[in-house]
Amino acid sequence: MFFGFTFLFGHVLWWSERGENAIQDQYFPGIFEAFWCVLATMTTVGYGDIAPRRWLGRLSALAIMFCGIGLFGVIIAQLSAEMNFQKLVSEISSHKDLAGKAVATVEGTTSVAALQNLGAKVVAVASIEQAYQKLRQGEVAAVVFDAPILLSYARTTAVGEVAIVGDLFDPQPYGIALPEGSQLREPINRALLGLRENGGYDRIYTKYFGPR
Repeated sequence: MFFGFTFLFGHVLWWSERGENAIQDQYFPGIFEAFWCVLATMTTVGYGDIAPRRWLGRLSALAIMFCGIGLFGVIIAQLSAEMNFQKLVSEISSHKDLAGKAVATVEGTTSVAALQNLGAKVVAVASIEQAYQKLRQGEVAAVVFDAPILLSYARTTAVGEVAIVGDLFDPQPYGIALPEGSQLREPINRALLGLRENGGYDRIYTKYFGPR
């Protein structure tokens, strides 16, 4: 987008300002002078060595100011976010790296005991959404909770913002609670077995959690 924007408006500026002031009428090196003017405007440097004189060129410069500066700001923000993200990932690559760090999880769950055993500073919250918020705001270094829930969040709602690192630790099976003697137990077990055998389970898993 950055190079495409520069290329497009550089040609517009060259076409509208060629032969005027510092932008030469010939395509080379006139187009490079136009590119230089676009970049100087986008970065708000404004050297003043090249400035549009015609109204069409000034309208083009106005578009560069409103669109280009915003685009340049987004690029800087993305780079900054990526650098901070990579720094965080490099600090935590497995559950063993959580010792001594502030880690959010839902209060009253088995994740609290698992984090205490690791020596982490447990930040217990009422809901997993509050844990996500603390992570985004930088109040905690990580969030530990049920793997399927975290995988779904990382690969759907917060894709590109957070990452799942390390292997699964302290595994605990899920269960479906039914009343004693329930007639649903056998149909449910058969349905789950059928999903395993026909590949349905793997398709559902991949859809919500990504490839294993």
